[in-house]
Amino acid sequence: MLKAVLFDFDGTIVDSLKHHLYAYHQAYNHFNKKLTDEEIVRDAFYTSVEVKTSLHGVEDKEKFSELYFTHLDEAYKSLETQENLVEVLDFLKKKDLKLAIITLAPRKRTAGHLKGVDLDKYFDLVLGGEDVEHRKPHPEIAEKAMKICKARPEETLLVGDTDFDIETGKKAKVMTALFTSEANLAYIHPDFYGKVRADFEFKDFSELPEKISRLL
Repeated sequence: MLKAVLFDFDGTIVDSLKHHLYAYHQAYNHFNKKLTDEEIVRDAFYTSVEVKTSLHGVEDKEKFSELYFTHLDEAYKSLETQENLVEVLDFLKKKDLKLAIITLAPRKRTAGHLKGVDLDKYFDLVLGGEDVEHRKPHPEIAEKAMKICKARPEETLLVGDTDFDIETGKKAKVMTALFTSEANLAYIHPDFYGKVRADFEFKDFSELPEKISRLL
């Protein structure tokens, strides 16, 4: 019986990958690094700050991160949730399920952005990169969320939009669902997508209640 649903944040519950691309462009431009969209998606998305900067000769990692988050916060003023998401969250809360966000992003920023799009009321827990020692796809963040939610792996579903999320779920031995939004594909490098099979996939959140109902 399902007790908890763990959601990735960026690209999963919010349509944000375009904002990350914008923020990376602005940060690199400050250092006179003119990168293409494809180069940023390949080298900056889902990588550590050391990789983001060293691959393109940026020496001041702290300034790069500061600029990136400043421009991201600016872009997030127009942040939108995924279509039909709210109806899904209403459905899940009515089923008395524990809902959690597990993300590589900083927890406080993520919690603030959740509040900004009026989603904070749905989630029992937000865990960010600073809450664990190991980044996704290590299972630590999923395991910590399950412990707090008092749910066993067989009672937990992880929902994400990349292989990082699905691999995290597989390693944590939970059920997994891949959000296959076509709008996201321009922002996900092929190395991070389609190589790890989720338990099920969905293109629109309107499909999720029926799929989750089978797990209740």
